[in-house]
Amino acid sequence: MTKVLIASLQRCGTQSTTKFLEKITSPSVQFSPTLPSSHFFGKNLDDIFSHVKEHEERFCIFSNAPYFALYDRFANEYPNMKFLLMTRKEEDWVRSFKQLIKIYGIDSMSMASLQKYLPDIGERYRSGSLSDEDLLHIYNTHNDGVISFFKNNKNFLHLDLLDKDMSKKIKDFLGVKSLARFEKIDNTKIYNIKNN
Repeated sequence: MTKVLIASLQRCGTQSTTKFLEKITSPSVQFSPTLPSSHFFGKNLDDIFSHVKEHEERFCIFSNAPYFALYDRFANEYPNMKFLLMTRKEEDWVRSFKQLIKIYGIDSMSMASLQKYLPDIGERYRSGSLSDEDLLHIYNTHNDGVISFFKNNKNFLHLDLLDKDMSKKIKDFLGVKSLARFEKIDNTKIYNIKNN
């Protein structure tokens, strides 16, 4: 089965894309299949990629942190791998990501991944000085990097999260025939929790 890496940052439909791919292809892995995120505190992407390689044979779909930050390493390691990038309006992503970290914080594996784009994100986050401009920098640096890296690569597909033909485009890209439809998972309620 073809391996697929979702190169999208969190809050770009990664859960919806993962669930759709599981319906039309095979099992996915997010984060680590064997260790808690806390195990990766202070680890860099080299350490994380070594860990990922120990489990790569068991999975075909790689989603969320740390995978989005390892797209270049996966592409070099697996020339036939397929890569999906979902993007959305910058301001929508910043708003959504801020809601996410307000409730859940930034876990160790995500922190290591985001440091690729903003090396001092940990200090900024802990001091409360992580700004909208910082988040925009992360968002645009990642997306521009992915698009540039895969320029003219037939194994890469970039879609807008609002694209109405998402199902067909992804199935055509993967060469899969299925009646399954891409459905956006509504997880907005978990980000509307009121903190007392």
